[in-house]
Amino acid sequence: MERTFRCPECGAEFPTQGAMEEHVSREHMGPSTDNAPAEQARKCPSCSMEFPTTESLEEHERTHRSGIVTN
Repeated sequence: MERTFRCPECGAEFPTQGAMEEHVSREHMGPSTDNAPAEQARKCPSCSMEFPTTESLEEHERTHRSGIVTN
């Protein structure tokens, strides 16, 4: 079984983490600016992964509670 990487926003699957991160950046994040406020990223208190929306962070946090964490 091949490992896939799932988009935390829409659930799309990708063959590599890099492809998934590129998708998230392109499809789910606004234009990047060097002076964007740091608080735009939501950080998981359990593993420090960052998410573009509160909803995606909350979905991720459920994986910690269920014991199914895939990084």
